[in-house]
Amino acid sequence: MKLYSLQRSGKKIVLKFGDWETDETLFKQEISKVKKGWVVVDVGSEFGYYAIKAAQLVGERGRVIAIEPHPLNYNVLKRNVFYYKLDNIILIPKAAGAKKEIKKLYEAYDLGGTTILPPVQLHNIGKERFYKLTQLIRGGNIFAILRAKVMKSTPTYLVQIDTLENILNECNVSEVNLIKIDVEGAEFEVLLGSLNLLKKHKPVILLEVHQLELGRKSEDVYKILKQCGYNLTIEQRPNKTLVIARASEGSYREIKMER
Repeated sequence: MKLYSLQRSGKKIVLKFGDWETDETLFKQEISKVKKGWVVVDVGSEFGYYAIKAAQLVGERGRVIAIEPHPLNYNVLKRNVFYYKLDNIILIPKAAGAKKEIKKLYEAYDLGGTTILPPVQLHNIGKERFYKLTQLIRGGNIFAILRAKVMKSTPTYLVQIDTLENILNECNVSEVNLIKIDVEGAEFEVLLGSLNLLKKHKPVILLEVHQLELGRKSEDVYKILKQCGYNLTIEQRPNKTLVIARASEGSYREIKMER
C-alpha cells in the first residue's frame, strides 16, 4: 500500500511516500471482512493505513472515523486521505480516553507512535515492563529507551482528550461495527470511556495492548472486555499483544506467535 509517512533521515524527520505494510496479519484478515455500509472507528490512526483500508471497503454509505492526536501524524493522515480521494473518512484531531480533559501527549518508542501515559523511571517499571524493555534492547532500540525512560526528554504536545462516546456523538454516529485501538499503553482508558458503546453495539474490536500505566496489567484490559460480553482471541508479540474481541460468551483463547 502506498502511503506518506514520517521517517528518520540522519538527525531529521522527513516526509516520504512509498510502500507501507504491516505484519499484523491477524488485524489485516479482520479488516478484510469489513462490509459496505459499516461504520469503522480507528483510534490512533497514525498515518491512516487501517483507516484507508476500511474506507475503501465500507463504500459511500459507510463511514470511517479516524482519530489521531499527534499534530505531525495528523497532517500526514490528511495528506494520505487526500491522495486516495476518500470523502467517507472523518478526521478527528483528538485523543480518546476515559474523560474529557487537556493532557500531555508523549512520543512513544517508534516514530509515529504516541501515548498519553508519561515516561517512568527504569527502577519503577515492574517485571512486565522490564521484560518488554529488554526485548526492545535486543531489537536495537536502546536509544529510544534511553530518551523516553531515563532522560525523560521525549517530545510532548498538549492535546484534547475525550471519550470515544462523546467523539462519536459529535460525528452523529449512532452505530459502530468495528473499532481498532492502537494507543501505546492507554488502552484501558479508551475502553473505560467506551463502556456504554461496547455494551450497546458490541462492535468487533481490534486492540493492541502495549505496556500499560503503572498499576495496570493486560488482564485488566481483558477483564473490561469480557465484562462487556466479549470473547477474546489473543496473539502474543515480543513488544505488544494483538487482541480481537467479538461479542460472545466464554473465555479468551491464546495464540502463540510462530517464530
